[in-house]
Amino acid sequence: MAMGSSSNSTECVGVDTEPTALQKHVMFFDQNKDGILYPWETYQGGRAIGFGILRSTALAIFVHLFSVAKLDLIQSFFEWKLLYDIGKDKNGLLHKDTIRGVYDGSLFEKLAKEKASSGKYAVTPAYKGTT
Repeated sequence: MAMGSSSNSTECVGVDTEPTALQKHVMFFDQNKDGILYPWETYQGGRAIGFGILRSTALAIFVHLFSVAKLDLIQSFFEWKLLYDIGKDKNGLLHKDTIRGVYDGSLFEKLAKEKASSGKYAVTPAYKGTT
């Protein structure tokens, strides 16, 4: 696969350069933009989307410990529980658009903007996408 000629770019010639949903997730949580996601960055991202100290700590431990341990059944349960907790509306319903936001990478940006505008916790995410 041919690579672009720019020294700072890893663009592929003839390939769509829009980040995938997974890349958008990582870019949101990767605060120092070094391409490596550290537990403290996951913690900061959790705070940015409105989690408290305890929940952000649990998120960082969960993401980094369970992704290494490959406990898929436990991990999938907690992922859906987490999605419900952060995405439910006032009536406790989880809408299709919220779930789509997880898969297209826009949910975290949306939640961070809502929390920043409310003044509860203001951390600027590393990724400034067009979502």
